[in-house]
Amino acid sequence: MARSRPIADSIGPTWLSRAKHEDEQPRRPAEPADAIVVLGCALDEAGRPSPALVRRTQRGAAVFLAGTAPLLVLSGGGSSDDRQRSEAEAMLAVALAAGVPRAAVLLERESANTFENAVRTAALLTPDGRRSVILVTDRYHLPRARLMFRVAGLRVVGTAAPAPQPLRRELPLILREMAATARSVLLLLIGRHRRWRP
Repeated sequence: MARSRPIADSIGPTWLSRAKHEDEQPRRPAEPADAIVVLGCALDEAGRPSPALVRRTQRGAAVFLAGTAPLLVLSGGGSSDDRQRSEAEAMLAVALAAGVPRAAVLLERESANTFENAVRTAALLTPDGRRSVILVTDRYHLPRARLMFRVAGLRVVGTAAPAPQPLRRELPLILREMAATARSVLLLLIGRHRRWRP
């Protein structure tokens, strides 16, 4: 039952009210952040980053270059077993082109979903005592991402998102994300969320 409170706090009164207020400006961290974490999304069949992935990565790079945290984590493996490269590797090229030094980037190449983004990123950060993060993803994804990272034991001290797309483009994604969030909450409550194995 220890997880019930963060689940309730993260979902909030309604999905749309929380997603609506996730704007493109990074929230001032409540405490110093150990890392900025950019969450991946799909590559195309040739292994090229999608426009959404480029936007997320460029946003994360901008937040890093503003001096918000000393480390940029690029998290994403992908959902296909025959992928040519990971989302994180595709994101790395975008981050380097934006001026982020390679020494400041940590890659998480194995995750296949948001839950795995969280637990695998936590596994990379916490051995060195890093627990506070700024999350970067699209605004409709932030509520579920925040929840998963809190469940994984990380403190989300700030968020940032790329500039939102027109509502007609985001609405199907918001509806899909609502369903994904409901499923994740149910799996967490019954203790059957897909478990991460190193």
